[in-house]
Amino acid sequence: LSAVLFEMAKGSRTTRFFYNAKSEENALSPSGAYSSENDILNGYTAAELRNEQINGGEKSVWCPLERIPLHLQNAFIAIEDKRFYTHDGVDVKRTAAAVLNYFLGFDGRFGGSSITQQLIKNISSDNEVSAARKLREICRALRLESRHSKEEILELYLNIVPLAEGCVGVGAASRFYYGKEPSDLSLAEAASVAAITNSPVRYDPYKNPENNLARRSLILAEMYSQGFITEEEYRSACGEELVLCPLTSKSEQVYSWYTETVLSDVIRDLEEEKGVSHETAVWLTTHGGLSVYTLMDFEVQQTLDEYFEDISHLPNACRGGMQMALAVIDPQTGALLGTVGGVGEKQGNRTLNYATALRAPGSVIKPLSVYAPALEEGVITYASVFDDVPLRFIGEGSATVAWPKNSPAVYSGLTDLPRAVAYSKNTVAIRVLEELGAEHSYAYLANRLSITSLVRGRYTDDGRKLTDLAAAPLALGQLTDGASLYELTAAYGALANAGRFCAPRSYALVLDRNGEVLLENPVSEKRVFSESTAYLTTELLRGTVEYGTATEIRLDEQTDLAGKTGTSGEGRDKWFIGYTPYCVCGIWCGYPDGNTPVPTEKRTHLAIWDEVMTKIHRILADDGEERTFSVPRDIVRAAYCRDSGCIPCEACRLDVRGDRIAVGLFRRGSEPHELCTCHTVVEYDKEGGGIARADCPDSSRTRVALLAVEGRDFPMQVYVEDAQYTVPTVTEEGHFTGISRIRTAPFNALCTKEHEKEEEEKTLPPIPWFRRKFFGISREKST
Repeated sequence: LSAVLFEMAKGSRTTRFFYNAKSEENALSPSGAYSSENDILNGYTAAELRNEQINGGEKSVWCPLERIPLHLQNAFIAIEDKRFYTHDGVDVKRTAAAVLNYFLGFDGRFGGSSITQQLIKNISSDNEVSAARKLREICRALRLESRHSKEEILELYLNIVPLAEGCVGVGAASRFYYGKEPSDLSLAEAASVAAITNSPVRYDPYKNPENNLARRSLILAEMYSQGFITEEEYRSACGEELVLCPLTSKSEQVYSWYTETVLSDVIRDLEEEKGVSHETAVWLTTHGGLSVYTLMDFEVQQTLDEYFEDISHLPNACRGGMQMALAVIDPQTGALLGTVGGVGEKQGNRTLNYATALRAPGSVIKPLSVYAPALEEGVITYASVFDDVPLRFIGEGSATVAWPKNSPAVYSGLTDLPRAVAYSKNTVAIRVLEELGAEHSYAYLANRLSITSLVRGRYTDDGRKLTDLAAAPLALGQLTDGASLYELTAAYGALANAGRFCAPRSYALVLDRNGEVLLENPVSEKRVFSESTAYLTTELLRGTVEYGTATEIRLDEQTDLAGKTGTSGEGRDKWFIGYTPYCVCGIWCGYPDGNTPVPTEKRTHLAIWDEVMTKIHRILADDGEERTFSVPRDIVRAAYCRDSGCIPCEACRLDVRGDRIAVGLFRRGSEPHELCTCHTVVEYDKEGGGIARADCPDSSRTRVALLAVEGRDFPMQVYVEDAQYTVPTVTEEGHFTGISRIRTAPFNALCTKEHEKEEEEKTLPPIPWFRRKFFGISREKST
């Protein structure tokens, strides 16, 4: 890597960004001007983003050694490495003293690094504090000195040394602190700049001028004692008053949200793949003369920029500080087609990007962590039914509360999987997770879908353990650190891409200034779910838009659409991630403080998603090819009872709420195979409005079916929507089975209408067993 850095120092330092113009007509630069035979750019018509060039900026300006005055060079040498020109990369005397000091225990830190060793440390990301790291550093320094001259080493060192206030190298520091080129610095100013390198924060001339002045005096004394300056020069420099440039907010080129995302990804990959330090990776991207081939769809990005910069399109809350972010990804390649990290006109660089920031995902995580994995593992089917009632009760007495709560706060009772997903039932998600297992769920997110922010285990300062290996994080989205919109949107791509996950990519290729490959970023695809699992999950998520929590969206009238809403605690974060056969699009909205609830407005994040995605759909579907979610060959249809998930019986049609038979989709072989026993047929008095008593006449009787539900035993009364349609059960004092939130008598109450006594008792129907047990009615009493 040092060879690459030395080579880059000799040529162009302008980093350029390109996008695929798709055709030569709308290319901004001649096709092939930055061509490559690499397959990764197959079909790529390079067009330059001319307004996104990076020329280094004033805080990192390359300065050849011949333009760095001798007294500035000597200031660094005198204080950092006075035997620089005589050793072979390692100052043996200083290193021996440092090792002796270390083993005698005077100071646990290693000192004695030569300029060559410091250069190695600045270039690499090897910052381990150990004897082994020090030995590696020594070996690398010796190797570096054998390949490069002292002048080359010193030149590179002086250009990448961090010098506080974001300055990298003496060229940037000279301009920033004194408004001069390095060649114009006085001796005192040169010593002041050299003073910073020992500890950039401690010796920052603006923040800690006294510390900088003291170290400047030390450097001048060392330069005098080592013969670099005369006594007269020493005394004159010590008496010179330093005048720093006023700190002003200077205007800078503002890069787009997309370009900043690319920069972050390139810097991260340079650190990981090349093993360089963060500072060196930043220097390479801003001064290396790189050619970066992005995966931006220019029309999509232009649409996003125009829409979100005009705040009049957005909810009123955005004028009060609410933020939004959006990401559009091609699920078949992982390409980031477009993104915005905030609302309004972008004001600066390196500002918080809400598309990559970590926020609590809420229910938007459920398809990825619970439902798709459970379908894949055969834990559930499309027809699985769960009881939407509380799982636990927390507290005692009047302070007892049911957990978990749904949003809205309604428990539905027996609920099949399509409605549980469409209405985002928290209780069902947790019940499915319990059957799947937290370890399985965590592994799908972390290992298969590459959600990198998960916390398996971490302790706080007060000894509390934080973990995402639990129900609240995995089933309700209450992750310890949160997750990013960028990664979650990419993860949904596995559902849109028939079960194959493609790692998200903002760029395809990075070339150095000579056209040599520096980074390759091809499609990285792996199968996460079977094709049938992806399709079944997609069908479940279509219900969210058709009749569930996202009916506000209308794009499904133009193309196939599936998606999931998400809300974090008390509405502090609102999400929607949806996908068509063309792309995946995720949106987030919330406040920067993370504590303010998102207000309810007419133009919600769902309306914004719908409006923006309608525009994007026109762009992506412009090829005239109408795409749909394809049905896998092993998918079959079968009828099932919505209250049991089993094969329907005659009683399923007698439910007072209507026919309870539905048609579901199944992986062949997983269709229902048991007959429904959930419905119990009873006689109902149409006139009296209740379960028929013995004296109810035949003329007012009709046959209906009630639900035989087991396991409902609550320490407090709970409102459950289907409670009035269940077979009554006897409970002990202090135990409850739930009631419906209605003002009239429940459907399963006993008829209270007085009927005239039948002349012949033999015509009376037998007393059902549950009436005898629950209501205490006997033949004699009813008669």
